[in-house]
Amino acid sequence: MPTESPIRVAAIVRNEKAQVLLVHHFHRGSSFWTLPGGGLNELETPQDAVTREVAEETGHSIVLDGLAGMGVLRKDRWEQAKVGLFFCARSTSVAEPRAEVGEKILEARFFDVTTIPASFRPRETLMLLDRTALVPCLELTFVEDDA
Repeated sequence: MPTESPIRVAAIVRNEKAQVLLVHHFHRGSSFWTLPGGGLNELETPQDAVTREVAEETGHSIVLDGLAGMGVLRKDRWEQAKVGLFFCARSTSVAEPRAEVGEKILEARFFDVTTIPASFRPRETLMLLDRTALVPCLELTFVEDDA
């Protein structure tokens, strides 16, 4: 049985109006808005995972600009902590977001930063919404010497 990745990714996706893309989730009996994102699949980079998650949850293609921040995610003191990576991205799609509506996602849409819903979670990530990318995304490759 595969284990769940200890790394979670999310994207602060902006459109041409500088609005932020959010998804409306329904989970464990409550609904809330959050950034699109999720976990890494086996052998997937964080950059690939966040690009895939945004496409799956909203139908949007994105270009990553860099890393806006990171945090430690823990629902309670008994759960193993996960590292959250928050990427800045630009939508390259012209259509409105279309959520893969199912039992977890109700809708996806863009919001002005001043009109983020009160049910946005986790609230601590609000401080990242006004930031631009601070750290570039690097693809690092280790090449062994033949010497």
